[in-house]
Amino acid sequence: MMSYYNGMIGTQEELKSIRAQVDNMYDRRKDLVPQVAAVVKKYAEYESGTLISVTSLRSQAGNLDALNSMIAKGDFKSEQFSALLANTMGGIKVNLEAYPQLKADAQFTNLYTTLE
Repeated sequence: MMSYYNGMIGTQEELKSIRAQVDNMYDRRKDLVPQVAAVVKKYAEYESGTLISVTSLRSQAGNLDALNSMIAKGDFKSEQFSALLANTMGGIKVNLEAYPQLKADAQFTNLYTTLE
């Protein structure tokens, strides 16, 4: 009778230990979810900024047609040509210098893997 009781107490303690491990795992996941959401939000903001920059450069590509037509007319010494050229090249230079490296997606992948 005593060994049966001791066996039940041992089993009960083992179940409490397993339950504590499961609770710890759920708490860890619960804490990771806001982190994953924050990384996804920041990455979306980053992608949005990149898209805006690319769109801006593409809109400046229209300036190239105007510059080419001015060159064809021999109007490349005018102030309008200089201003248009400076505007177009200045935007390209800034975007090339400030072009960020893609690293945020790796952070998201690491957190997602940890969450799984």
